[in-house]
Amino acid sequence: MVLVSKQGIAEVDRRRIERGWNRKSCNFRVAAATIGRFWSGQRHLKKDSLHAIFTAVGISDWHKYLIEPEVVGSQAIETQAIETQAIETQAINPVVNVDLTPVGMLASAPPNPPALSPHLWDGVPDYPIFYGREKELGLLSRWILEERYRVVALLGFGGIGKTALVAQLTKQVASQFQAVIWRSLRSTPPIDDFLLDLLETLTGESIEPKSTTRLIKELISHLNQTPILLVFDGWEEVLGGEYGGFYQQPHQLYKTLLEELGQQKHQSCIVITSREKQAHITLLGTGIRYLVLQKLDFVDASKLLHSKGLRYLDRPTVEKLVQLYYGNPLALQLAASKIRDQFDGDVSTFLAQEPDCPDELFMRTVLERQMGNLNPAEQQMLMILAQDAEPIDRPALGVRFTQQCQIPVSTSDILASLERRSLVERISETGQVLYTLQPVVRQYVQRHLTP
Repeated sequence: MVLVSKQGIAEVDRRRIERGWNRKSCNFRVAAATIGRFWSGQRHLKKDSLHAIFTAVGISDWHKYLIEPEVVGSQAIETQAIETQAIETQAINPVVNVDLTPVGMLASAPPNPPALSPHLWDGVPDYPIFYGREKELGLLSRWILEERYRVVALLGFGGIGKTALVAQLTKQVASQFQAVIWRSLRSTPPIDDFLLDLLETLTGESIEPKSTTRLIKELISHLNQTPILLVFDGWEEVLGGEYGGFYQQPHQLYKTLLEELGQQKHQSCIVITSREKQAHITLLGTGIRYLVLQKLDFVDASKLLHSKGLRYLDRPTVEKLVQLYYGNPLALQLAASKIRDQFDGDVSTFLAQEPDCPDELFMRTVLERQMGNLNPAEQQMLMILAQDAEPIDRPALGVRFTQQCQIPVSTSDILASLERRSLVERISETGQVLYTLQPVVRQYVQRHLTP
């Protein structure tokens, strides 16, 4: 019988968060009482139980996190219990009382908010290299701290830098919150597991399973009692229905969660990143605001390329490279790595040998995922748009779409669906509405969708 170090518990917690498990997940393959004792960190457990818990999250060198019996005397146990109690009962440092609801819908803070560590910083990724986006950071900060929106959504094409921007934003606004919790939707956890994990992280206690409605109500209660910043990264994972902006059938209750977070009064803020915009998002309530993130400008893209060790970066060369990858930070980084490794960092040589040739790795890692849920009508519309490098107006698109697609769906509905998926760009010029594709999307459609 041994104890587990705090570092061991923290490492298991970090890895189960990555997998989208709650603290009572059956994936740990131990009894509920056993996993409860593990999280408490105050009782001895059998080594075979600990082996099951650690290996479930992929930790093979788990022995290094054990406190062996010979060093776990009564004094050590008592000290650990005292430390744990001190953490649970320590007073909250005073913070600015920020009401994060829009004007006209102010929420009243309870007189005695529950104890919560002011240093709860859970799951936030680190992006040490970050360029530009000052305007976007200022706008998002204002929405959160001054205009007090309950839900702020950052939308945009894959690789455009949504996650990195929100990580930077989190550092700027964190001082106004008593807790910052970041959760990825990449593993698309069931809604109840997702909510249980949030509640257990906030309370530090094991939460009994309840109805989804009850779990949402408890979460909003915590958000109203204490200023908390929640980040839900990769919201598109629960979308991806037959048409852009609609939820997949197993994840319909995530829509209910977002509606409640936007409509119910509370003093916290939820930031969402997504490649896909929820349909009719403006109908979810006045507590929600969203921003579509655009490409990097020339100056910031140049800084990014310089940081990758590229040579001969004169302005025309950089402009051509940035245009080829549409200022997409991920695409530019992948291209820069290829240029550095295969062309000795010479951008001009790369462009001369591989003109108008977006990186295949970017296509596979980003575009294949983003194209994965397209219906036949959407695919047909993309193929029509890929035929012309110049933007096309809606009437011309309508004629071509009617001629080539036998599916009874309107041109407007398909274009709106593709816009919500961040795959089509709409341009307004001199009273005309035009549609086009990013160069990387056009290349992908021509290579992989066009017969």
